[in-house]
Amino acid sequence: MVGDPFTDNQGGNSGSVYVYELKNYKWHFIQKLIPDEYYEYDNFGISVGIDADTIVVGANRTEVYGDGAVYVFKFNGSEWQQVQKLYAQDGTGGENFGVSVSISDNRILIGDDLDDDLGFNSGSAYIFEYNGNQWIQSKKLLPSKGETRGKFGNSVHISGNQLIIGSENKTVSEYYGAGSAYIFEYNGSSWIESKVLNAQDPHNNDNFGSSVKIINDNVIIGSRLRDEFGVNSGAVYYYNLVDSEWKLMKKFLPGDGGGLDFFGNSVDVFGDKVIIGAYGNNDNGNDSGSAYIFDLSNIDKKNDERNLIMSK
Repeated sequence: MVGDPFTDNQGGNSGSVYVYELKNYKWHFIQKLIPDEYYEYDNFGISVGIDADTIVVGANRTEVYGDGAVYVFKFNGSEWQQVQKLYAQDGTGGENFGVSVSISDNRILIGDDLDDDLGFNSGSAYIFEYNGNQWIQSKKLLPSKGETRGKFGNSVHISGNQLIIGSENKTVSEYYGAGSAYIFEYNGSSWIESKVLNAQDPHNNDNFGSSVKIINDNVIIGSRLRDEFGVNSGAVYYYNLVDSEWKLMKKFLPGDGGGLDFFGNSVDVFGDKVIIGAYGNNDNGNDSGSAYIFDLSNIDKKNDERNLIMSK
């Protein structure tokens, strides 16, 4: 799936999502998704998630007051059809519901990093659960250490009974905008915040938590504005759960990193491989972007990365 929130289907930035299918080792376009009702500046496709035959799509600026919505699509055997539109029960104008989404089995996690419950733009996240007939909001999550402009919910990921939420603009010690990531675990009856992760080497405006991923005992956190190889070159942190504690195992850096690469803007994990996006990389032209693959099973090996760029 590829989200394009700036497609002009119904005026500027109404948005769309493109679905591809892997056949015979090649990716084939199969369908373009647009909501049943869409308007200018909806930003449909700003975030996407898929699990089996269900797709979720964020549209963080939709509705009259721009408070956002999330659309659920189901595969009926021949095509993807919209089956539900999700809102925050307490949504108000000017929020950002749907800026990030993730789905795992019968749960959908949705970020709203401009929610004001704990201060202006402190942020929140919502859990929806499937009751066999429809998706129902079951929980609103807030950070234990929320703050004004913390942007909790700018990134989210849920996997089984674990979830992680980024708060990329949170102050850590005296470092404004250093960023944090919050881990929650489901104990059988409720979601409990179990850990707040911060970079061991924070600086102002690093945006640690700009992207997050949690898979079993592994956590990947992007810090897209980290100044390792120049301004906003970026970095990514890998944690592993060891003796019930989250231990930093590796800080991933690109071998050809440069300023304004934004390495770590997006992250994903497939098996023992981590894929890291750097949309500002210039390898194939100005801001052409690239993706890096690292091997989690051999993190001590140097030069273990592969850099993917789009063919011309």
